[in-house]
Amino acid sequence: MKKNNIASITMVGQFPNGIDFHIRNLNWALGDDDHSYIVTTPEIIKTHNLKNKKNCTFIKFEPGESIFINFWESFSEIIKEYKIKPNWFLFMEQDIVFFAKPIIPEEEKTIYSFLPRGDYKNILKEKTFFHSRVWEGSNIIHSSIVEKAIEKNINFSFSKDCLKKYKQYGDIEFSMTSHPDTMDEFGLFCALEENTTMTHKTKACHLRGIESVHRLFPDFYKGCSFERLKEIQEKIKYIDVYLVALIYYVLGVWEEINHIDFSQLKENSKKDLKRILKSNKTWLNKNEIERLRKIENLLYF
Repeated sequence: MKKNNIASITMVGQFPNGIDFHIRNLNWALGDDDHSYIVTTPEIIKTHNLKNKKNCTFIKFEPGESIFINFWESFSEIIKEYKIKPNWFLFMEQDIVFFAKPIIPEEEKTIYSFLPRGDYKNILKEKTFFHSRVWEGSNIIHSSIVEKAIEKNINFSFSKDCLKKYKQYGDIEFSMTSHPDTMDEFGLFCALEENTTMTHKTKACHLRGIESVHRLFPDFYKGCSFERLKEIQEKIKYIDVYLVALIYYVLGVWEEINHIDFSQLKENSKKDLKRILKSNKTWLNKNEIERLRKIENLLYF
């Protein structure tokens, strides 16, 4: 069997209506020798009649009773069970959309992120920036590094004590917060044990919140009043709920948006929508293109 060049891994717990959109975007962005793996619940697979395709495999994951589904806790077992052995791993979230095609690093120790560098969870050494955050934010990492991490039982999920494990490397901490997050320990492993570097090549945009808003406010999912939207925006100020509403509309989850005043839509959200509008749209369906054009006219892009 021919070895895949890139294996894209996405864990999907909410926003099932976006799965097809996500797969079409990956199919456009990646090559014929690449493969996408979507890990999601049996219920979502059954309800949405999801079938394996030439370049896409759906993997069932039993979620347990928690409202938050911790897929990444089982990442190593999934890789072993499904014998996923590419040259490169592309770690993805469903709310990340490529507007330009990703490229492969020239060096095995180089990680590419296809999003701009953020301030959250970067690795600091002696209070100084040392390495960008490693996470499922369109990070492409050589398989040898991932395989070593699996062999060493590195935690790809949340790890409360991972900083203690690396105290021999000096004063190591994360920027902005010490709250555990996905791939904290794996990021430290990459930066400190494998001596990786990360380069940011902006070729994707992060439509942040389309999954978490669905999880936290299920009543928002199929449409809501403008007052309810403003109420939710006050509760989660770190997410642009106006952008979430627009994406739900593009994908047909919301039928109408005329009742919403989008004057509070953030500038970064406008920039991301413009990038999608100006990109190659052959992977979008007719209805999605029409709705994007309506948004373009509505917001005077």
